[in-house]
Amino acid sequence: MKKNIQKQTQNIHQNADTKVIASRTIYSGPLPPAVELQKYAEINPDIPNRIITMAENDLEHIHSLQLNDQRYQIIMGYLGWIAGAVVTLGLAFFAFYLALNDKNIGAVIAFIGAMSPIATIYYLKKTTKNKD
Repeated sequence: MKKNIQKQTQNIHQNADTKVIASRTIYSGPLPPAVELQKYAEINPDIPNRIITMAENDLEHIHSLQLNDQRYQIIMGYLGWIAGAVVTLGLAFFAFYLALNDKNIGAVIAFIGAMSPIATIYYLKKTTKNKD
């Protein structure tokens, strides 16, 4: 392989009149241009239909992945809110339980822990509304 490359480069250098011309076509999208599809049809008439079917299937797959991702994001958002609510309510009930059992310092600490997420969310909502 290496010898062939060396021979080719020597031939190019020996022939000073030789010009190397390269062409490249770039397109983006699921389908090639119509001219390319016609060239494929000349080779085999089924190829354009196969290419179009492949592009349709690929697009359906991409859409299903995006839909699943959106569903996942919605579910995770709700789970985040539910988990935060459970922790906050749990700490509030724990603070109430400690207050009933004359553990006032622990009750105050648990109550502050329960209310701090609520206060933080309230503060962040207020500051973002003022910026808008």
